[in-house]
Amino acid sequence: MNVFTNELNKLINMNKHINEELIQASINHYWQFDVFQILNAFIRGDLNSFIVGWKGYIEVNSNIFGFVALLGGQLITLRNALLLRQQGYTNQDIASRLVKNPYIIKKILDENKLKISEINDKIKVLYTLEKNIKEGIFDNKIIPELEFIRMFCN
Repeated sequence: MNVFTNELNKLINMNKHINEELIQASINHYWQFDVFQILNAFIRGDLNSFIVGWKGYIEVNSNIFGFVALLGGQLITLRNALLLRQQGYTNQDIASRLVKNPYIIKKILDENKLKISEINDKIKVLYTLEKNIKEGIFDNKIIPELEFIRMFCN
């Protein structure tokens, strides 16, 4: 929503007649990456795809907190889906219980290469990263990238 709000404000501040051409020019750079592909690359342990996607994301969005929240949310959904699967629930049941799209549940479960304990560790790292950036302990440029790379190694 932050991205949408920012782009809408940019269009309003241009003081031009808003038409399809202006909107396309304004949002064209967003088609360079798909944030969910970046999240899935993280979940399947594909460091190269993650780094390429991350670079595209951060060039367009300087909002590290939005990304950390998305990644954390995806990891929490994955962890909860794995726990429900261990209890014998089907993907459809899991989607219903978690109030998620069944396709998303299927996709993250299919792409997952992580154990529940590893997911929990990564969620803790993301929490600490966000907290330390907000408190000014970490910068928001280099440290997040280092932490993301470290999470691939652990």
